[in-house]
Amino acid sequence: MRKIVRILMAAVLVAASAFGMAACSEKEYEATTVGAGHIAGGSLTKTVIETTVVVDAKKNIVSVHFDEVMAVDSVTTASIITSKVAAGLKVNLTNSRGTADYCKYVVIDGVAFEVTDNEGTYTDYVEITENATKRSIVTLSKTDDGAKWYYDAVKANKCFIGKLDTDGETVVADTTIPFKYTEAKGMFKRDSGYWSGTNYPLGIKGNYEKLEAYLLAYGFDKIPTGTWTADATSKQFKDTAGVSTEATMVDTPAYVKVAKAAYEAACAKIA
Repeated sequence: MRKIVRILMAAVLVAASAFGMAACSEKEYEATTVGAGHIAGGSLTKTVIETTVVVDAKKNIVSVHFDEVMAVDSVTTASIITSKVAAGLKVNLTNSRGTADYCKYVVIDGVAFEVTDNEGTYTDYVEITENATKRSIVTLSKTDDGAKWYYDAVKANKCFIGKLDTDGETVVADTTIPFKYTEAKGMFKRDSGYWSGTNYPLGIKGNYEKLEAYLLAYGFDKIPTGTWTADATSKQFKDTAGVSTEATMVDTPAYVKVAKAAYEAACAKIA
């Protein structure tokens, strides 16, 4: 499962009194980080981790909020997409994750990409350009700027399946096909019901909530550094001091890393 990243910051001033009496007003500082976390072979980045952290003037965490965005290959292999794409505009590819139909083209924020299987090793989308240097989704997903670019495009509804223009050569966006995972699950995971069922009792949202609670309880300054491990029986991730987060996501350390970046960005705003 791959993941991608960015930093976007905004300050929030919160009024102190419900009755408008400003005797004890406090400032809160908010930062949202979209980060590239776990990178694995066999597929494109599966999700983009989004984390918002709010701190008070003493750098105490007020709130932590996680969400994720589906990645390109999750969308282009989805039946909601492939069932609507013409036969000539999808390609059957095999990589380390198996065989599936992928949309041949995608257009992200006006940039056209074509699918490739990299000789059967992993699937990627490579920029269609005459330039000597061609960007790819996998390459972009490993950088903060690339993750930010993809996340912003998703949020602004600038991601599309590609099609050939009337000249039969130029790849343009097909705005008639929705760019989403399924009818029930949109691009954002938290409230989509993603990762649910008897095998995933917490679900993605429950995992977020467990990790959010852990971070609120311990604060980033108290989290020990080092390698985090999952309990062999419960699958719950523990920090290096042995304290369980109760979250079972294999990418828990990546979530913490992205959240810490958001925390540090929020703290940097404190005068």
